[in-house]
Amino acid sequence: MRWWGNRVVRFGLLLLALAALLLAPIHLTQTSALVVGIVGLAALALLAVTGVRRLLFALPTRAASELELLGRSIPVVGGRDARTLGALMRAVGVAIPALVFFLAWALLFAIIWAAEPSACAVATTRCNGAFTGLGDRPLLGDFVYYAVNLAFANPPPDVVAQSRTARAAATVEIVAAAGFLFAYLAAFFAGRGLVGGSRPPDSV
Repeated sequence: MRWWGNRVVRFGLLLLALAALLLAPIHLTQTSALVVGIVGLAALALLAVTGVRRLLFALPTRAASELELLGRSIPVVGGRDARTLGALMRAVGVAIPALVFFLAWALLFAIIWAAEPSACAVATTRCNGAFTGLGDRPLLGDFVYYAVNLAFANPPPDVVAQSRTARAAATVEIVAAAGFLFAYLAAFFAGRGLVGGSRPPDSV
């Protein structure tokens, strides 16, 4: 129940964080979008690397203590890396990586818009901007809205990638989101299987 409850809480926090980002009245100009995008991506990368390193250092100690309580030792097998990755996925959960994923792509789209910020209405025959439907001062939430919809392969009709760079980034995000989901599920279930398979057979 504790495992399930923790993940429900994290998922609820993910929804609250997304709602806050979507509703926050943070208008971006060309300059501010570029600054926020670059600084934000750098901060996310630093936090992600730091967090993963801390978890990787903490997992072996935690796993050893739990196994010692059960009177077992840590088996040394060829699947150690996969088992560690599975344990890492279970420890982090999907909510935090998903929030980082959405926010990182939103910041990247903000940078792409800042490079070509011309405002165009949807269904415009010709547009020199990166996106149609964003206006002159889009909200940060507009890019979060676009990134979240693309992650589920559901491009919104009111914001459309127009330039080649924007279209390329949108396509890559759709593929990356599918890969992220499959990689997470594979590592999660592989880790569970390896841990389960490492148990010694019951004595007769």
